[in-house]
Amino acid sequence: MLHPLRLFPSNVEANLIGARCAECLHLVDLVEGLCLAFPEGIPKDLMQDRILHDQPYPGDHGIRYERAPESQLRPQ
Repeated sequence: MLHPLRLFPSNVEANLIGARCAECLHLVDLVEGLCLAFPEGIPKDLMQDRILHDQPYPGDHGIRYERAPESQLRPQ
């Protein structure tokens, strides 16, 4: 079972993912912290929910947070 605060083995500096990222429609890989907006890695401030990604953020390719439908959410 996945938890919204998941440790990232490959991302030591920004090692927690916030609940918003875990619920995002654009999330690609929860463990690696990758999404369509940030295919090279979600920035630390967004990943840790310090900044909400509902406004443009440098490097986001015009893709912002969008909650996934209930049927697509990963179990907590």
